[in-house]
Amino acid sequence: MIQEIIEWGSKNDVQLFIDGQEIAYVRIDRLRYAPSAWYVIELFVNLKYRQMGYAYKLFSFLRQEAKDAGIKELKLTACGDDDSISGDQLIEIYSNWGFEVDAGEYNKMTFLCTSYPGADK
Repeated sequence: MIQEIIEWGSKNDVQLFIDGQEIAYVRIDRLRYAPSAWYVIELFVNLKYRQMGYAYKLFSFLRQEAKDAGIKELKLTACGDDDSISGDQLIEIYSNWGFEVDAGEYNKMTFLCTSYPGADK
């Protein structure tokens, strides 16, 4: 049986382990100038484990942790590329994960997303 564990690795990293091996993490910045927001600065999933739902599991965990901590916004800037994933595909993914996409200031490859952990989405 596969053992999955998601936990805080440090003050700013949420890590996902499978059978004791770290296969994914999300890193946040706790914004000093906006204490009610966390900014996602990095998401990594080992190539072998991509497209298996692990990024979604990390974000679901992070969203619940943010809600429990009274955080009002999770923010990230997403960048697509021509080789692996387009901006349009990322917009669809993050929208499905409960993020609102503000593409007004960005092009189709880079955009800002915001999620509201206290809201039911």
